[in-house]
Amino acid sequence: MRIKILALVCVAIMGYKKSSSQIDINQSLEKYKISNSDSNLYILTSPAQFEKSYEVVIDSIHYFVTMSQDNLIKFIETSDSNFRTADGLSVGTKYSVISQNKITSKLYDFKGWGKCLKLSSGWYAAFDFKKPLSPESTIKFFYKR
Repeated sequence: MRIKILALVCVAIMGYKKSSSQIDINQSLEKYKISNSDSNLYILTSPAQFEKSYEVVIDSIHYFVTMSQDNLIKFIETSDSNFRTADGLSVGTKYSVISQNKITSKLYDFKGWGKCLKLSSGWYAAFDFKKPLSPESTIKFFYKR
């Protein structure tokens, strides 16, 4: 019986580690499958900056990344509803939930791009730039730089 329990615990731990792997800044893309390696897809990485990006899928979560000149990831964005930050937030989470959980951060208002909160996980939660931030405002996407 002890061996069965130990085996189940090991399998659970290995499964946890696999599902918790996330793409991060300053990593190489070599270990990830790039969905659009030869495309001309550009994303807005700041209010006035478009950069060539690549789509990467990890654990069924879609990310868009841009690369530095030394081929390391310098910007990551996702609006995938399956993505969760270490803070427990996802696309669609209301601002009221963030303030109830006492996740505090300075609000950055990037005109034409988003109202953004830097989270303790290192991700920024971005809200609609067209509307004033209210308790009912929802996260539209996450990014990391």
